Amino acid sequence: MAETSDKVELDDSILFRTKASGCSSEIFNLLTLCDFSDKALNWGVHQACNIGHAHLLQLLLQDGTRLELRDDNGNTPLILCSAKGFPGIVGQLLSMGADVNAKNNHGDTALMLATSVEVIHCLLEDRRLHIDDQNQTGNTALMLAIDKSHFQKVKLLINAGANPNREASQSGLTSRHGQLVNNSNESAFDMAKRMGVGKLLDLLYRAKLFNSNPLHLAAEENDFETCITLLQYNLIDKDETLNLRPDILCYILRKIQQREGILTTDVEFVKKLCMLGMDVNICQCCTKSRVELVLDMGSYELAEILCAHGAQVTHDDLVSAVKGQHVQMIPLLVKYGAPINKYEPPRCLAYKGSALDMALENSFVAAASILLSLGAKLDAQGAVTQALRKNNVQSLNFLVTECAEMTKSVIRQPQTFIQAVKSGNIQNIQMLLDAGLDINRVHINDTPIMSAARRA
Repeated sequence: MAETSDKVELDDSILFRTKASGCSSEIFNLLTLCDFSDKALNWGVHQACNIGHAHLLQLLLQDGTRLELRDDNGNTPLILCSAKGFPGIVGQLLSMGADVNAKNNHGDTALMLATSVEVIHCLLEDRRLHIDDQNQTGNTALMLAIDKSHFQKVKLLINAGANPNREASQSGLTSRHGQLVNNSNESAFDMAKRMGVGKLLDLLYRAKLFNSNPLHLAAEENDFETCITLLQYNLIDKDETLNLRPDILCYILRKIQQREGILTTDVEFVKKLCMLGMDVNICQCCTKSRVELVLDMGSYELAEILCAHGAQVTHDDLVSAVKGQHVQMIPLLVKYGAPINKYEPPRCLAYKGSALDMALENSFVAAASILLSLGAKLDAQGAVTQALRKNNVQSLNFLVTECAEMTKSVIRQPQTFIQAVKSGNIQNIQMLLDAGLDINRVHINDTPIMSAARRA
C-alpha cells in the first residue's frame, strides 16, 4: 500500500473505528493487509491494554518491538494490564519476555499497582521479579498493599518472601544505607503498626518463618482479634484449616470455655470457622462433640451456629441442656433434629432418663413445660410416684395442675394417697386432695385413709 500521508491518515482512522467495533477478525485482516503509522499502532497497544483485548494486543506485539512501549506516564503494557487486572494478558506478556521489573514515571512496577489476586499470583511466579523494589516515594509493593489495606496481597507478598523489616536483605534493593524504608523513614512493619495492623503483619511474617498456619498461631496465643481479622479478610483457605492438629475449632471452643465470659468476637470467630467448612461434629482430639462443649458453656449463640452448619444433635444433648438449665436451647435442639423423646432399641419409648424425666426429677418445671409443648411423652405414673418419693413439691404441683388431664387417673388411685401419707409431707397430701383424690374411695375393702394409717 502506498505510503502517502493521506493514505496513512485514512488507514489510521480505519484502525481506530475497527478497534472500537471489537471484531477480532476484522482487526487481524487490517493489521496483515495494511500499513499503519507507528502512532496508530502505539495507540492500539495502549487501548488494547486498557480494555483487555488480548487478541489485538497479541497481534500488535507479536514482532516484539512494542513489548516495552511506554505511555505518557511511563507505563508499559505489562504495568497497564496488571493495574487493570487482566491475568490472562499478564501471563501472555510475561511469556513473551516483558520486563516484570519495569517502572513507570513514579517508579511503580506492575506488582506495586496490581490489585487482582490472580495477577499478583502471576507476577510472583516470575523468577526475575525484584519483590522489594521501591518506587520514588521509597515504598515497596508490600508497603503499598498495607497502605491500601489489601491484606490478601500482603499475605501473598509475605509468603513470596517480601521483607517487612527495616534491615534489607542482602539481595534486596535499599534506599537508605541498608535499610528498607520509605521517604517517611517507615518500614513495612512501621507502617502496619501506624495503621493498627501491626499484629496481623507480625503474625503473617512469623507464620512464614516457622512454616506455620497463621490462624493456628494466633489461636495458640489467644489473639482472637487477629484471628477474626484473618477470617474477615479471607486470609485463610478452607484447605489450610481442615488438617490442623489439634483441631482448630475444638481448640478455640475449649479456649473460650476456660474464660469467664463469651465475647462477641468469640461468636464471630466460631461462625467464620464454620463458614470455612470446619467439621462441626466429633473431632479427633477428644470424645466430646462440639455441641456438648457449647452446652457445657451454656452459649445459645454458639449452639445455634453449630446447628445451622450441620451439627448432629441427639436426645442426650437435650438432656444436657435440661441439666444445665439452658431452657432456651431446648426448642433450638429440637428444631435441628434432636428427638424430643428417648428411645431404646428397637425404637421403644423410654421415659426413665429422658429429658422430661430429668426436668421433673430436678424441679425444672419451665423446661418440663417446654418439652411437653414440643411433644414429649409423659409417664404419669412414674412422674407422680417419683415426685412423691422425693418430696418434690414443685414438680408434683406442676403435674397435678399443668398436666391435670394426663395425671388425674394416677392422682385418684388409693396407692398414690398412701404414698403421700407415708412421705409425711402435708403439702403433697393437700395437693392430691385439691386435685380430686377421693379420700373415702374403697379399694380392696379399705379406704385410702384406713390403708395409709395401717402402713404408717
